[in-house]
Amino acid sequence: MGITVRHLQDGSIVSGYLPSTDPAAQFDDQVLMSCRGGQFTGDFSAWRTGRLLGCDVANDAASTARRIVPHDGRGTYIVGALLEGEASYVGSTGSTILTPSSLIVYPAQESFFFSYTTAFHYTLIAVTAEELRVPESSLARLAQRIQVEASPFSAALTAFMRAGNPSAVATLSARDLADVGEYATQMVRRIVARSDENHFGRGGDARLAPILAWIEQNLSDIGLGPERVAEAHHVSLRQLHRLFTGTGTTCSQYILRRRLERIREDILRYDPDASLTTIALRWGIDDPSYLSRVFRRHFGTSPRETRRRPV
Repeated sequence: MGITVRHLQDGSIVSGYLPSTDPAAQFDDQVLMSCRGGQFTGDFSAWRTGRLLGCDVANDAASTARRIVPHDGRGTYIVGALLEGEASYVGSTGSTILTPSSLIVYPAQESFFFSYTTAFHYTLIAVTAEELRVPESSLARLAQRIQVEASPFSAALTAFMRAGNPSAVATLSARDLADVGEYATQMVRRIVARSDENHFGRGGDARLAPILAWIEQNLSDIGLGPERVAEAHHVSLRQLHRLFTGTGTTCSQYILRRRLERIREDILRYDPDASLTTIALRWGIDDPSYLSRVFRRHFGTSPRETRRRPV
């Protein structure tokens, strides 16, 4: 799958271990792998089951992995399982300790640092909300927690990832590969649904999740508000308000928060050279003074100050 390894005196730079699901696009991700004594001597093995991409990483010594060039796949998330060994993970949303069978989720484009304290075996798959047919906000919320809580679905997915190595995949037909990929997709989908149920409650999730997904797709609409959301989903404003009651926020507050978070992402990472006005309009805010006021209230700093800060 195009994995390249460049050995340095104090480690090895690995790239191409997680290409795009789109064959026409290749991401310039690079990870610096180091271990005691210098160069990384372990193995990287990429594999594919249908449209599902995976990669195994293993070494017989304590190692570290640090992303030095971010993955370019906005909207792609990594589901990783530590199958052997112990490790710590540090990402932009927080940190966690990994033990055998730990399952984590994090955005593919974020920087990370893994510290494996012993010999280890780590495997990962790449997923998107579109492929899973789940709201982007649900997958992002799961990634905010980093570690996935134990459940029959997480156990089933971990077992799949333990078995889904390159040699096993190589023996399957294209049809079998597609079936295996769909099985793993179903397990991730159930993990996301379980996370939604824990967040919203079992009663409200079924109706609120598609509403949040629709809001996410329409954040650029300057006229987006509770009235338009209610109309698009054939519910009254009172019903819409009731659906949001269990989330601790209102529909208007949720829309504003997601717009501000998207604006901040573009300022810091995705489009740092664009004007603040252009970025704000992209996410449905056309008043610079209003943006500055609510941005500071939400993040404690102005958009201009945020831009001057290092990522």
